[in-house]
Amino acid sequence: MKNLYSFAFFILLINTANTQSVVETFCGTGIAGLTNGTPNQTAFNYPQSICIDQMGNLYITDSDNNCIRKIDQNGNSTTFAGGSGPQDTGYVDGEKSIARFNVPSGICINAQGDLFVTDFWNHCVRKISASTGMVSTVAGSTIEGYADGISDSAQFNSPRALVLSPDENFLFVADSWNHRIRKIDLQNNTVSTYAGSGVFGYPNQGSHNDGQDTVSATFYTPTGLDIDSNGVLYVADAFNHRIRKIDTLGVVTTVVGNGPSGSANGSYAPGNTATARLNVPVELMLLPSGDILVSDLYSQRIRLITNDTVETYAGTGSVGFYDDYAELSQLNNPRAMTLSLTGDTLFFTDQGNNVIRMIFTQENQNPPTSNNQLSFQDQFKVYPSPVSDQLVIDLSNLQTNDLNIVIQNALGQTIYSNNVNTSIEAIDASSWNTGMYAAKLVSNHKVMAVQKIIKR
Repeated sequence: MKNLYSFAFFILLINTANTQSVVETFCGTGIAGLTNGTPNQTAFNYPQSICIDQMGNLYITDSDNNCIRKIDQNGNSTTFAGGSGPQDTGYVDGEKSIARFNVPSGICINAQGDLFVTDFWNHCVRKISASTGMVSTVAGSTIEGYADGISDSAQFNSPRALVLSPDENFLFVADSWNHRIRKIDLQNNTVSTYAGSGVFGYPNQGSHNDGQDTVSATFYTPTGLDIDSNGVLYVADAFNHRIRKIDTLGVVTTVVGNGPSGSANGSYAPGNTATARLNVPVELMLLPSGDILVSDLYSQRIRLITNDTVETYAGTGSVGFYDDYAELSQLNNPRAMTLSLTGDTLFFTDQGNNVIRMIFTQENQNPPTSNNQLSFQDQFKVYPSPVSDQLVIDLSNLQTNDLNIVIQNALGQTIYSNNVNTSIEAIDASSWNTGMYAAKLVSNHKVMAVQKIIKR
């Protein structure tokens, strides 16, 4: 696993001819569970949100384990606060090892290292103090509802993302099933409605309308939030399939997305911000450049909004678990994102795969094998190309244990996958369509080498 500070680039710059953005698994086995330890030992259970502290440690809401996990700079994990698995749920304030949550969802951190967590099924916002290690309730109770007022009497309905204002005096909360954005005054301990006039409670549907704050603007299950240095709030409006913006005067406008509201009607389309479509965008993150990254849940992609265009940054659109170049990688319900302290690595929760993954750029080369200095790429021989009837895979100089051969077409669809049993394999290509293909050598979900093939 790579260290947080081992990359010298700024993410999302246009790649040069010798560099390529790469998706790699940072921590997690991919098997649901609760195990701490090294990156290859760690098990998560539906990790949802992520943030980073000033030392480079990551904190994750491990939702179905009802706890908060911590990953240090080397990828080693511990349970930071909360329960010990799906059955260990509850609502208990106190020292973080005895505190209990009920599906923790969003997470953010302030300059002092205090963590704020939305406790989804407890319908409240919690705080983990960096100085005392104590968990307390900031606002809300275990009763779902919709009520503004003093923090302990206010009510939420399944809150998700949350973000601090630039001065850290206010906490904004995506109150998903109230279809509103709420605001917590951390100085006066009061809760108010910041934007949205939706009806209370699931399964009541929200709607889409731009306009002024709580008067005419409406949302449909807002789930993701971020804020810029001027206090302008951005919202992932999930079931409206849109990214919305709330300016400092409380005016709500649509930034991206023109798909009809309703979870059955989302779609995927790149293009300019006026025509592009999203498919249940659940999280977003503002980059220092002003660009926006969006976790487009049901399109199985991370999208990039830049220069009035929307494009895919990672993921083929097919559900899967493959580390590869970003445009060839496969994701499974990507959720929250955060940048490393140096801004050169993007970490994100790959919820359906139960892992934490990262995106970085690297030179177009592969790591050496353990027994000599020739790379996997050098020893992964694929011929002929162009191919007509039969493709030969030659691995005679490699140990074939725990290796898979995967062949994908230009759309990222897998047309062949098989464990390597012999040093030389012959594959029938006679039925393939004319075009470009990629042959991949895969070990433990990591792509070790790629060779391009032309079918004539």
